[in-house]
Amino acid sequence: MSRVDPSAPKEPPTNAWDRTWQPQLDAPPPDFESRSLGNHIDALKLEFIGSDMPKSGRAIEIGCGSARLLARVGRAAPLQLVGFDASMNALRLAAATASHFQLAIRTVRGDVRALPFESGAFDLVLSGGLLEHFEDPSPVLSEMVRILRPGGVFYADVVPRKLSLYRIGAALRMLRSPWMEEGVVARKA
Repeated sequence: MSRVDPSAPKEPPTNAWDRTWQPQLDAPPPDFESRSLGNHIDALKLEFIGSDMPKSGRAIEIGCGSARLLARVGRAAPLQLVGFDASMNALRLAAATASHFQLAIRTVRGDVRALPFESGAFDLVLSGGLLEHFEDPSPVLSEMVRILRPGGVFYADVVPRKLSLYRIGAALRMLRSPWMEEGVVARKA
C-alpha cells in the first residue's frame, strides 16, 4: 500500500467521503433487520443509551453517514431527527435509511467544526466513527457540546483504525482507503 505524501496537496475531505459512500449508494439497500454484526452493534449502542434516551425533543447524529444509529433512535423514541454530514452522498444514504425505517430525518450538510445550530438545540447528540478522523477533535467536541441542551444526552464512539472483529465488514475499504492510513486525519483547510 502506498503511503500518503504529507507534502502533497490535500484533497477536500468532502470529495473523498463522497467517493467513499458512493459504493453504498450503488449497492442494494442493507438489511437492517437480519442477524448481522452491524445490526448487533447498533443494538448494543441503543442498549448503552438505554434509559437515558430522551422521551421527546430533538436528536442529531454528527457525521451521520448512513444514519443507521439515528434511525434506530427514532424508532425507539418519538424524537425529531437531524442527520449532519459533510458528504452529500452520506446524506443521500441517510435519506434512504429514513425511507426504509419510515421516519423523517432532516439532513443538513456542513462543517462539524462550525455547526449551524443554536446552542442547546438538541436533547440527544450522537456521533459514531467521526472523532478519530481529527488530529485534534476538541473543536468538534466543543461544537457538539454547545448544541446539546443542559442535561441532554451525549453519545460518541470512536472506531479503531486497525482491523478488528468490529471492523471486519470494512476490511477491504480500510485496506484501499487513503483516509484510513496511519497518520491520516482531517486537517483545517
